[in-house]
Amino acid sequence: MDKQVLTALLEEEGIDVDMVLSRALTEFDYAGTLYSLDLSGLGLTSVPDLSRFRGLNTVELAFNKIRELDALTFSKNLRLMKINLGNNELTSLPPGVFDKLTVLQQLSLSRNSVEVLPDEVFKRTVNVHTLLMGHNSLVSLPSSLRRLKSLRYLDLKDCGKFDVILTTREEVEEFLLKAL
Repeated sequence: MDKQVLTALLEEEGIDVDMVLSRALTEFDYAGTLYSLDLSGLGLTSVPDLSRFRGLNTVELAFNKIRELDALTFSKNLRLMKINLGNNELTSLPPGVFDKLTVLQQLSLSRNSVEVLPDEVFKRTVNVHTLLMGHNSLVSLPSSLRRLKSLRYLDLKDCGKFDVILTTREEVEEFLLKAL
């Protein structure tokens, strides 16, 4: 059965999709061996507790209705290399949300409603090479973007006062020198 059909059926019956998923993840026996988790398109309004999934390296949370993240959302998932939070309803990110993710390489926050990012949001995520933030409402960029020495793909298309897609490290560096 298609995820969207199942979600619609659960909602039609008045069943809280977030609660069902949270309970299923809590009872999942192989949490330590799961490397990739796709929770996209389920209509989630929040990120379920992923702390049991310490081996996770990819989490797909796109096409949901997530409005906010807790600062500790990913704090136990130290092996995360890819997070997709695109196509949600995020308006901001809490300080420190990615602090523990020192091996993070790809992050998508595209197609949300983010206006401002905490200045130190990328303080410890120095290995990010792909950052997708297009189609948001950013009014400024966090200074911690400068710390992303591996960043070679930066998407700020239709992003408030920014409207660029940069595909080389040189382009990124030149842009950040001017923008920050």
